Amino acid sequence: MVAAVASALVCLLMVGLPTTTGVSPAHSPALGPGHPHVPRGERAGLPTRVAPSGPLAPRSGARPAPLGSGLSFSARPNAKSSIVYGNWTDWTNSTNTPGARQASTLAYDPLLNAVVMFGGQDTYGNPLGDTWEFVDGNWTDVSSSVGTEPSARWGAGLVWDPQLDSLLLFGGQTNFISICSTCALNDTWTFNASGWNQLNLVVAPSPRDAANALVYDSSDGYVWLSNAGVGSSTLEEWEFTNGAWKDVSSKTKGTLPMGGFFAYDDPGDSIVLYFAGTDSGGTSHGLTWAYHGGKFWNMSKNQTTRPSALEGTDVGVFDPNQGGVVIFSGYTSAYGSVTQETWLFKGLKWTQITSYVGTAPPGRWAAEFAYDSQMGADVTFSGNENSVGGSNSFGTDTWLFISGVELNATAAPIVGGAPLKTTFNSTAERGQGPFRYNWSFGDGSTNATTENATHSYTTGGTFLASLEIDDARSLSGSTEFLITVVGPLVGNSSSAPAGGDAPLAVNFTSHVAGGYAPYSLKWSFGDGSSSALAKVTHTYRAKGDYNWSLNVTDSAHDYLNSSGSVSVFGPLNLSVTPSTMVGVAPLTVPFNASASAGESPYTYGWAFGDGLPGSSSASVSHTYRTVGNYTAVATVTDVGGDRVTRAVSVDVVSPLELSASASPTSGYGPLAVLFSSVVAGGLGPFSYNWSFGPGVPASTDPSPSVTFTTAGTFNVSLLVEDQSHQSARHNLTVVVAAHPALTLSASAPRGLAPFNVTLTAGPVGGVPPLSFRWSFGNSTVVSAPASIEHTFARAGGYLVVVTMVDALSTQVSKSLDVVVGAPLTAAVTANVSSANVGAGITLQATATGGFSPYTYEWSGLPPGCAAGNQSTIECQPTGSGNFSVSVTVVDALGDRVSSSVFPLRVLAPAPQLSSPSNGAGGFVLYLGVIAALAAVAVIAAILLLRRRPPTSPASETGDWVEPPPPTGE
Repeated sequence: MVAAVASALVCLLMVGLPTTTGVSPAHSPALGPGHPHVPRGERAGLPTRVAPSGPLAPRSGARPAPLGSGLSFSARPNAKSSIVYGNWTDWTNSTNTPGARQASTLAYDPLLNAVVMFGGQDTYGNPLGDTWEFVDGNWTDVSSSVGTEPSARWGAGLVWDPQLDSLLLFGGQTNFISICSTCALNDTWTFNASGWNQLNLVVAPSPRDAANALVYDSSDGYVWLSNAGVGSSTLEEWEFTNGAWKDVSSKTKGTLPMGGFFAYDDPGDSIVLYFAGTDSGGTSHGLTWAYHGGKFWNMSKNQTTRPSALEGTDVGVFDPNQGGVVIFSGYTSAYGSVTQETWLFKGLKWTQITSYVGTAPPGRWAAEFAYDSQMGADVTFSGNENSVGGSNSFGTDTWLFISGVELNATAAPIVGGAPLKTTFNSTAERGQGPFRYNWSFGDGSTNATTENATHSYTTGGTFLASLEIDDARSLSGSTEFLITVVGPLVGNSSSAPAGGDAPLAVNFTSHVAGGYAPYSLKWSFGDGSSSALAKVTHTYRAKGDYNWSLNVTDSAHDYLNSSGSVSVFGPLNLSVTPSTMVGVAPLTVPFNASASAGESPYTYGWAFGDGLPGSSSASVSHTYRTVGNYTAVATVTDVGGDRVTRAVSVDVVSPLELSASASPTSGYGPLAVLFSSVVAGGLGPFSYNWSFGPGVPASTDPSPSVTFTTAGTFNVSLLVEDQSHQSARHNLTVVVAAHPALTLSASAPRGLAPFNVTLTAGPVGGVPPLSFRWSFGNSTVVSAPASIEHTFARAGGYLVVVTMVDALSTQVSKSLDVVVGAPLTAAVTANVSSANVGAGITLQATATGGFSPYTYEWSGLPPGCAAGNQSTIECQPTGSGNFSVSVTVVDALGDRVSSSVFPLRVLAPAPQLSSPSNGAGGFVLYLGVIAALAAVAVIAAILLLRRRPPTSPASETGDWVEPPPPTGE
């Protein structure tokens, strides 16, 4: 069981424990020592709990009374104070102490003036769910009066939220001993005078076994929660403001090791500190991080001294009395020992204060720390005091970290002439009276034991005065003053040499003593120059007599003056123009030499450096005809024989020549083009200025690479200038085209042979010039413009294909179907050439050629035969006569053709004869009629045979058939 518990606790530490910090009083309600504890009102429906009253007595003679809160370090004019950190004090009350535990959570409620503790794990690893308050140095179990408490848990986070005027609790673990991802919580609770209240929030951070970083950022006004301490590969950062959680992970940068704690560093102005343990791979770190503006900053680089790579260091809190973050204990590795170190993080650096703070609590881990403004001290309770890997050892001890005496002292004056009367004043701003004072004046005189003192220094010198102060708890503080007593101001000055030729370097030296240091010196050298150094060398460059002076002033405004003179003789000087010359051959240069100082008259001489004869004139023009670098030298000699030379550099260059190229010069966009340039002649280095046209940035590179993204013709220009101000320009053209595409259209997609059609190709993109190749689907291929006329002589279907080729040989084709039809023809037939009224007649129209569908227009039909858009008409005529029936066929293109049938004869029905009254007579009459009709029929047949043309055969019925009308009728 012990081994299992130890293993589970090691796992617990590897992911980090929750951290809760107190709130800086500078950002809390104005509550301090003596402010009454706020009882819980009846309005919450809970029993009223009354805070203890009366002065707080120490638990033993060694324990001090509670200290004040909200103290700050004051400036000490003219003083250097030693740092007094304070003491650890055992404040355990055995008669009313919470049960032993680890991984509980503590935070200070400034409205209740109480440190609130909730939950944790007992010595068996069971989660706890009790609520305790630490008020005026006493623990009270308030579980029965705070309403429905959060479920039992360990590793939760607890922090004061001024926006809600409540403590805010988040998360924790509900399991037994070991970490369980499914046992983590993400519920949010508040705690105030009314007790516990769960917030039903729609959005909340993910469940976690340790809040790890639950800190109120008083500068930005929100509660901050991080998972950085558990070594997650992805940071998860949340802000709680106005009663709601907000995920701000997306703006957070960096990945941090696991372990350690978080605390708000008030002087750091919204910086959240993190002291790291080990990462997920087991590597130990001792790094300090700051979180500010959504980013983690590693502040360990310049920290020469910092805590070891501690884990489980949850005993950490911002202490306003110290003006920094105080941490205590922790363990050094996964199975390392527990330390008893106390550290202070202040001013971006760590200081180990273990040796200054007296007997510290037993080392521990998985404990919590909170700053108690009412007590003016840091409070911690219980925790695991055993080394990691061993059996649990939980204490029930309460410890306070109480800051020492804060001293503010002054001395004035601290500098002056003897006798110097100095007044010393002191104020104990932190600590517990009565105070004991001990003034030492540094000159061997008797010490003073009063709060303020006055002392007279009668002799000159430097004296170290000091004050030591002890309070009623034997905590002490000290400060020191440096007192300077001085004599009269004395001194002298000198210069050497006293004269000489220009340029003349003169050394000036001063000697000053007495007076009130520091001294202020001012040398005036007589030529407009000055210096404030005690020793200085000054060079006179022009001929003349110069009067110098020195003025010395001490800090008491006493002063000394001294002076002297220096004589400077002017040297021969020569100036020439131009100083340099650059130009294109042949280059004519006007030279001018002018002498000064020395003794006139002067003799001049010129050597031009090109092998040609020189000149003895002061001003001369000389022409350089070949390219090269030449040095022209001018010489002047005065009558005293002094000689000075000056040189002029002449660069003769060839004309500037420029060529430029581009590869490629055309193509499809986006087109990457590499430009290059070649410069000849001129004088380097050269400046390049490329202009590529609208929308393309210019370049000063000799050979730039440019990508043209839009289509068009770009006029590119390169301007080159050399150091002689010659310039040359070269122009290029770059054609950028879209990738070629093609459309194809016809004036009409179909027609009757011979069919003449206009075909038009629509090019898009491509690099000109463009060519077109036409194929008409009938073995005819021609090269022609984008628009062409073509005649299809025969009927049929043709696939017209046009192929476009651009300057880059890229081919694009487009096709179009053209349909050519045969001439439209029509014919009409009848099933009989004659029929009786009421007999069935079928008329059939037949169309060929043209383009279907066809429509039919009938005319000349017998009565009783209805016309319609149909090729076949079947009907029974109702009237007799000869009918010339015709049909007009119209195809899909509107072409029309007509055809007619030979005259169609419709015969009337034969007459019906009445029989005589007697049967014989009637029968005779009937035979007579038949005979007559037969005779008529024979005569009609003979007549018809006589009318039929000889070449026209008779129809099957024997009737005469009329030939069709001539073409065109």
